[in-house]
Amino acid sequence: MIHFDIKTLRTFDEEAGNRHKSANKAAGTQYMHVAVDDHSRYAAVSVLEDEKAENVIKHLIETYQNHAFRGIGVK
Repeated sequence: MIHFDIKTLRTFDEEAGNRHKSANKAAGTQYMHVAVDDHSRYAAVSVLEDEKAENVIKHLIETYQNHAFRGIGVK
């Protein structure tokens, strides 16, 4: 079993040190895609600029390929 999650990360402008978008136009959002195999605890992580369906599916396919490369079967 693979646990798949997307975590929202807020970015900020290091010079201003501010995380609020309204106060800082350089601030934004990134998305950390995490997939962890329940048995081996192997984790695949990607950080993307959006969470569109095609990017989520691409990460899921890459996760299956990475697990297969390491000999971890996924059904």
